[in-house]
Amino acid sequence: MNQYLLRDGSRVHLLTDPEGHDVLSYEATSGRWVHAALSVQAEKGLIRSVDFNGSVNRSQADLDLV
Repeated sequence: MNQYLLRDGSRVHLLTDPEGHDVLSYEATSGRWVHAALSVQAEKGLIRSVDFNGSVNRSQADLDLV
């Protein structure tokens, strides 16, 4: 999982590859790489890269509502 730093200081972990996104990558003191989003467009691109259908666990009750 890659760690991303959003412009408001929030940190998120995504499977998304940072290549192709407008990010600045740096190595933290922990030795892990952090990829800082440099623009609103970069944040939107990262959010859009998440497959919510595959990452959300749904119960049968949730499916009945659809």
